[in-house]
Amino acid sequence: MEKEQYEAIAAYDYSLRKAATTKSAFLLILNLNDIEGALCSVGEDGEVNIRELVASQGKAVIYSRIAEKIKCNETEAYTLWREQLRDVNRKLEAYIRNAERNYPVLQTADSVLNCADLVEMFEQDGNRIKDLLRAVEAMLRRNGVDEDDLRILLSGREASFAPAEYTVRSFFDTEAPWLADDRFVTLDPGTDPALLVQLGESILQELGNRSFGHDIDVVCRVNIPNGNDMPEKLIKIIAKEQQIKSMNDSEYKVELFLTDRTKLTLLIDGERIDFSLRNRGIYEGIYRVGLRMADKQPELCFQRADDSMEQAYIPISV
Repeated sequence: MEKEQYEAIAAYDYSLRKAATTKSAFLLILNLNDIEGALCSVGEDGEVNIRELVASQGKAVIYSRIAEKIKCNETEAYTLWREQLRDVNRKLEAYIRNAERNYPVLQTADSVLNCADLVEMFEQDGNRIKDLLRAVEAMLRRNGVDEDDLRILLSGREASFAPAEYTVRSFFDTEAPWLADDRFVTLDPGTDPALLVQLGESILQELGNRSFGHDIDVVCRVNIPNGNDMPEKLIKIIAKEQQIKSMNDSEYKVELFLTDRTKLTLLIDGERIDFSLRNRGIYEGIYRVGLRMADKQPELCFQRADDSMEQAYIPISV
């Protein structure tokens, strides 16, 4: 999956947990359809940061094998599985715990698939998922994340297949994988884990429509002829009502004469902040000044009035 798809799933998960807690979280998304994953950090406001992606170990094949056996296409096989989800997974869970419970699971006019058949058909996917989890373990170590601090979300068609979920849960709890584990996200029974990207995209769009939430003004001195003082003038750079999604490009609001010795003063939500322009790529001349969002971080933008290719950026904290 693309990074943006993981961000959508993380946004969906945020919508599930925000009513219960605003605590920031590490979210591990395992896409069991493509057998890959992503580690995300999710802020209190729902901002998603993809910390690291785990490469695909190979696409899952269980539903294509089921389709071959019951003589239909893969989508039809998955639809049939979802229609009988509770019953078929309950039988598979019983078989995994006790191999004597080898119940028939899927029956058509031409064939019958029992638990042993399905577990055997899952072997290739199961091995790939185990490879994925070993890669995840190394990723968590690199990022200094404790497994106990994780929130784990399974997505993709194979997340509806009990042996796949059992393989993941066994990795994180070798002694009692079927017991309740607060780290794992429990989806509503009617929620298809194969559709989490689509469900999350609308939520991600809502988050993108959020307002910036801060007023930022440039503080300028006004030179009045024959005056004894230089009163301040505030020039609006950004208003708190402006939508974040509109701030991807620089929007210049004022022209100032600047040098690398200039201390630029901003008023951020009523608080004065001074910025030194030394070693910031600013040379003597007239610059347009504005603001943009870059990787979710606000930046002051400077563009030389007589050379639009000459630009400089200063990240700011708000």
